[in-house]
Amino acid sequence: MLVLKKGRQDLGRKEYCSEGVNYLVDSYIKWPKNHMQPMTAALKRGKRLMQTYIEKFGKPDIIHLHTFDAGLLAIWIKETYNIPYVVTEHSSRFLANTIPNEKVMSVARTTFENSNLNISVSDSFKVAMEQQMNVQFTVIPNIVDTNLFTLDSFTDKKRKIISIGRFDDN
Repeated sequence: MLVLKKGRQDLGRKEYCSEGVNYLVDSYIKWPKNHMQPMTAALKRGKRLMQTYIEKFGKPDIIHLHTFDAGLLAIWIKETYNIPYVVTEHSSRFLANTIPNEKVMSVARTTFENSNLNISVSDSFKVAMEQQMNVQFTVIPNIVDTNLFTLDSFTDKKRKIISIGRFDDN
């Protein structure tokens, strides 16, 4: 799993394995009031991290973003390595109308337009996102139905999964 984290502690690159999942984590400082900086930092750092990930663990089958913030990186990965990506959008910024400026909104639109699937976590959020982004969303709630999904269901298949997201207090 490739993880980009913004914050002030635990800066730098780390690698570890937990329960059979290989992690490459790169933490960086987010500069206040520079709304494009986290996206450009994710792109720059993510390119190197993705290349390292592929060298060490092989090419993943799919990229899964948990919000559009790493969208520039996902688009680059899709174009460079022909790896599809999906986006699960959780961010209340769209409902609260707090996307800071048109540049950031443009990155969001481009990310959703180029993804292979846009996922919303509720029906009402789906409607709001489709109206704002003018692209289709599919609803997958934030709950895992363990009657349908278990780790045992993947044991006989050789799949590589990568998830790119951001971790913050929101």
